[in-house]
Amino acid sequence: MEKRGHVEGNPWTKQSMSDKDRDRRKNQREPGETDKRPFTDAEVATLLDGLTDPLLVDFCRVAALTGMRRDEIAMLQVRHVQGGVIKVPGTKTATSVRDVPVHFDLAELLCRRGDGKANDAFLFHELPAQSNPARGRGAPITQAFTRKRRALGVDDTPQGARQSRIDFHSWRRWFIRKAVGALEAG
Repeated sequence: MEKRGHVEGNPWTKQSMSDKDRDRRKNQREPGETDKRPFTDAEVATLLDGLTDPLLVDFCRVAALTGMRRDEIAMLQVRHVQGGVIKVPGTKTATSVRDVPVHFDLAELLCRRGDGKANDAFLFHELPAQSNPARGRGAPITQAFTRKRRALGVDDTPQGARQSRIDFHSWRRWFIRKAVGALEAG
């Protein structure tokens, strides 16, 4: 607004929230609801051993070994995987466009999924287009994963809460925790 001449300076400068308002915002969660968390290593092992649907197995392996978001994976096309690098198309924001090195345990999976397909074909071609534009291509994965995760006993729903503290995005949280740990360990 300042750049466009609508205001003379940032109207939010020197603004703050009272302690009372800050406390109220902190306590807006449902009873027992807490922050989301990464999977534990034991949960990852249970999931990777227990998943049987080939689409879900492949999708979860890509999530676990790249840290990519669900819809970033769902939007991957053959052309995005080149020379040992995944060129993430950036489905969330323009700054989410990035290059991710292909983990050696993913190389065969990515080759298999791209084999014989055109450059603009989706790696996960099985995912149907969604009729609601607000739902990403990966929405069916979330539903299937949640059902299977619960069936395998991998859940962390605090008493009185509506949602589990773990979800599909916990693959990304787990990857980040592991990557940071590896960097810190040298």
